[in-house]
Amino acid sequence: AEKIEAGDGDVDEEGEKIEETISMAERIEMVEELERVMRERFLAGMDGEFVDYANIDNNEALDERWAKVVQQDAEDAYFDDMDAE
Repeated sequence: AEKIEAGDGDVDEEGEKIEETISMAERIEMVEELERVMRERFLAGMDGEFVDYANIDNNEALDERWAKVVQQDAEDAYFDDMDAE
């Protein structure tokens, strides 16, 4: 398995260089976990320091896009119900 070494500047609390390698699978798992946490923080409104939520909430162009998605979902559900009958 491919190993990835810790970055050159990684040090522990005592200032000692960290000599650690992780497998590609571990790296992928760590990246996925980071992405999950970031997504949850964004959706929970916890990234106000980095994200202008008011700008997103008041952006009518985004509303227009979602209105189309909602309309398409409603049409799909309607025709799915007709097919089931």
